Amino acid sequence: MIKNNFNYLDQSLSGAKFSIIKKKNKLFFKKFIPFKNISDKNRILCQLSKQNKLSLTSLPDPFFTIKGSGKIEKKNVIIEMPFIHGFSGKEIIINSQKKNIETLIKIFSKLIVFFKNNKLKNDKDKKRNIENKIIELNKIHSNKKYSYVFKFLEKKINDIRNDIDETLCHGDLTFSNVIITKGTGYKIDFDDNRILLIDWLDTYFDSYLQDLAKLKQELFYGWSSRNIYSPQKINNLLTGEYMWENLSKYFINEDNKSLFKIIMILCIMRITPYVKSNQDIIWIDKALNMEINS
Repeated sequence: MIKNNFNYLDQSLSGAKFSIIKKKNKLFFKKFIPFKNISDKNRILCQLSKQNKLSLTSLPDPFFTIKGSGKIEKKNVIIEMPFIHGFSGKEIIINSQKKNIETLIKIFSKLIVFFKNNKLKNDKDKKRNIENKIIELNKIHSNKKYSYVFKFLEKKINDIRNDIDETLCHGDLTFSNVIITKGTGYKIDFDDNRILLIDWLDTYFDSYLQDLAKLKQELFYGWSSRNIYSPQKINNLLTGEYMWENLSKYFINEDNKSLFKIIMILCIMRITPYVKSNQDIIWIDKALNMEINS
């Protein structure tokens, strides 16, 4: 087994580290995820199990996922899977030609419809799980900086009915977890590319609305574009806003807009324990204010 020469790749907000290894002339992606306790460890392994289960499912074309292996080493869960070369994160919009923007909207709409139509049957108290997540995040922010956010959420949760549905979802549909495979000519062309979904996540409330929230975080608020230079950032935000407007009109309506707003705000708030840079804090504060006041 040969390890790559550049040691660990860019580190994620959660503290995970990445590496590429070579075994039997094949490249593999290796992820080292630290955990603090048994609950953390089981959550990570559950997420891997979800990805492996979905690798056997026929996702709507051109989406797919792959099976990974996991093992425990000291205080890390080590996940390994075949390495797939392609565009990810902010590169997706940067490298998308104008003709592909409409196609991106159509195929992500198809994915959301697939998730929405796959309802989950369980006996969980869904509304209570959302309330518990609000309480959990409120306890984390003991400095009360975001007290206005939690007051808004506590009021908004009263608008939610008790019999809300859970559906299949990716759970963390950021562009960092989307890899558009590089086909002929190393460009995005959906006659030639497929889309790999990685790092599936179990959430406090499984719903296609979780994935819509992540897409809004990416497209409308520009999460993956937040650190790039201004001219390209403006282009990404304009493109992303156009894509989000076209996605949202199909899926957000009077019946689910209150629930979606709660999920959207929680989506942003779940980032806060991991951010360190002042620029990221500014992004969070701006996104929260826009969401609450919209």
